[in-house]
Amino acid sequence: MIKVVITKRDDLITELDLSGHAEFREHPFDTVCAGVSCIIFGLMNALDKVNDIKVLENHINIKLTSTNQIEQNYLNLVYIQLKTIEYKYKKYINIKIRKE
Repeated sequence: MIKVVITKRDDLITELDLSGHAEFREHPFDTVCAGVSCIIFGLMNALDKVNDIKVLENHINIKLTSTNQIEQNYLNLVYIQLKTIEYKYKKYINIKIRKE
């Protein structure tokens, strides 16, 4: 299962932590993992220059070093995209919101 923890302070997203594999299908046919990966790698490309991003085996952590509106828009869009996947594939992805 893919586990996503989104940390918020007030209404701002300050951190996104993602770990695991969906295990929807065997590699390379896991379309749930592929969809989540596309969303997250697009976000990392958009945020790469100014934020703390760590990519490890089966784990991605993005900590925002600023909270500008453009970045918040990206993060909120990613949240909606991931929630859409979670709605359809509840057994393979779980999203939690953590308050700071």
